[in-house]
Amino acid sequence: MNQERIQQLTEMLVDDPTDSFCRYALALEFASDPSSRKQAIEELELLKKNDPNYLALYYQLGLLYHQEQQMNEAKQVLMEGLSLAKEQGNTHTYSELEFLLEDVE
Repeated sequence: MNQERIQQLTEMLVDDPTDSFCRYALALEFASDPSSRKQAIEELELLKKNDPNYLALYYQLGLLYHQEQQMNEAKQVLMEGLSLAKEQGNTHTYSELEFLLEDVE
């Protein structure tokens, strides 16, 4: 986890709290350290609330819930992601989500 990068991203989000890419990047920084997974989940849940079409978040959020042994949450998020990937015609992400879902089940 890069504290300097976290500070930069946090400052960028103060300027524009709706910046989905910055929120996603901040969540990934938190996710890189198992002790801050809960912060990563919070950031991704906020992103999902504010920009539910940001497809990349579903894999990462599902993975984090899986790592935290929250299988019901992981399954729900991954199924939402599968639906969105299908709607967007993104077969690559659909496959990744499907593979992770098999691991969760």
